[in-house]
Amino acid sequence: MRGAFAAKDRTSGLASWTAAPALAVAARLFRSTHECYDGDGYPDGLARDAIPLISRIVAVCDAYQAMISTRAYQPARDSSEAVSELRRCSGTQFDPDVVEAFVSALGTAEDGAAHPPGLQAVGSPVPA
Repeated sequence: MRGAFAAKDRTSGLASWTAAPALAVAARLFRSTHECYDGDGYPDGLARDAIPLISRIVAVCDAYQAMISTRAYQPARDSSEAVSELRRCSGTQFDPDVVEAFVSALGTAEDGAAHPPGLQAVGSPVPA
């Protein structure tokens, strides 16, 4: 299982979401975005189809965005590197079908171009 601190932080933030009945569905989906396809995630150790599909999709999108964005601790990767990492973690961290659908929608292969139009790294200038 991933770190207990991260799992506690994730679940403690959900208290405000679950307090509002209108946000109950969103809270469940939000809660599941750090689950791993193989069941080694948190906070509930869900696996495969027990993880809501939208949570599996958000996990892939979030990971890709994090990889192509410059962070204080690492420079941005290019799209092909990020796609390679998603594929490397496919079947363990990520749903393989979601990864391949994402890559197909992204329109890039491992040797493909940098960010496709409309999908820019955070902080990148948006083309006019």
